Amino acid sequence: MQNVVYEEHFPEFITITCYEWLHLIGSLEAKAIITESLRYLTEQGKIAVHAFVIMDNHFHLIWRIRKGYRRPDVQRDFLHYTAKEILKHLKTHQPAVPPLLVCNPRLCWFATNKLPPVKTAPQPPI
Repeated sequence: MQNVVYEEHFPEFITITCYEWLHLIGSLEAKAIITESLRYLTEQGKIAVHAFVIMDNHFHLIWRIRKGYRRPDVQRDFLHYTAKEILKHLKTHQPAVPPLLVCNPRLCWFATNKLPPVKTAPQPPI
């Protein structure tokens, strides 16, 4: 059996979900924070963005971490910065945001690299 070597830095699909699916990123300002952060990471040579789409409570991203950087580190910094900036904006413009989120930006995001399970109706026996 041959040893197979896989490229370490390849495009990855990731879904970033707001805490409890709250609609926290629907505003143009929140979307701008996300896109500007992606632009910054791209200009710094840390990532390549292939595609993304932002909805009111989550976003999908296809990105590639550049050589010399680790995905956990880049992802942590990206999510921490964007959560902090979005919550700062929400605190000023949407005071109804749950106080728990304003106190702890780490609760803002939940990241996963797979889609949520699809709920299906039980099948009748054959």
